[in-house]
Amino acid sequence: LYDGHAVAAVAAVDARTARQALKLIEVDYEVLPHVTDVDEAMKHSAPVLDDTIFTEGLEQKPVKPSNVTKRSQYGHGDIHEGFGQADYVVERSFKTEQTHQGYIEPHACVANVSADGTADLWVCTQGHFVYRQHCAQLLGMEASKLRVTSSEIGGGFGGKTH
Repeated sequence: LYDGHAVAAVAAVDARTARQALKLIEVDYEVLPHVTDVDEAMKHSAPVLDDTIFTEGLEQKPVKPSNVTKRSQYGHGDIHEGFGQADYVVERSFKTEQTHQGYIEPHACVANVSADGTADLWVCTQGHFVYRQHCAQLLGMEASKLRVTSSEIGGGFGGKTH
């Protein structure tokens, strides 16, 4: 969450009632154990953000959740031989802050719920099946009763998959 992030919603019969209802909302935050450094977050002792995530790509399947979602290792040739033949070897570590790609348009969704319990969602997404599954879970309904239509994406670059 960040300053100004929406944390509540109001549905009302008119704008005046909605504004009055907004003034009645009070939000209390409980600061949970957390880390703000990537190296600290990867330690086994770090508070786990999502206890359904188990690191993929390890030789043995983990039994404990982790903040590390996946481990990937790539290789080609003999690294020691390559370093031995190199005129110069430069070793550095680089860190950057978390960055979110800047897709051109914001997320948006329009919904229509029918009397028979089915619903239609028109969503700005690149992953309409994932979107349908998540929304069905959140709404407590069968995914088969939820139809998601993906609108044209104005430059999502993969950021609108979920």
